[in-house]
Amino acid sequence: MVASAIEWALAELMKNPDEMRHILEELAAVIGLDRLIQKSNLEKLPYLKCSEKEALRLDLHIPLLLHETTEESQVIGNLFLARSRVMTNVKAIGR
Repeated sequence: MVASAIEWALAELMKNPDEMRHILEELAAVIGLDRLIQKSNLEKLPYLKCSEKEALRLDLHIPLLLHETTEESQVIGNLFLARSRVMTNVKAIGR
């Protein structure tokens, strides 16, 4: 996660102290609060991993993805010519 995504995740956790407490308890039990998290530890922290994904779902920083069609396509009755630019609203998909 990039710095701004981490900021948003921490803001969400501050609004949900029970969730933050749960993550801290998991960290204390698996790693200890006096050690840094290593990449190898992440598989042992399922609640932290789920919380990270939920924070990204709630506060997606890049809500639109730009694509280009490679050939003429029809989607739900709409015709898209080859090389048409199409935007996908990823934020709407995650809601």
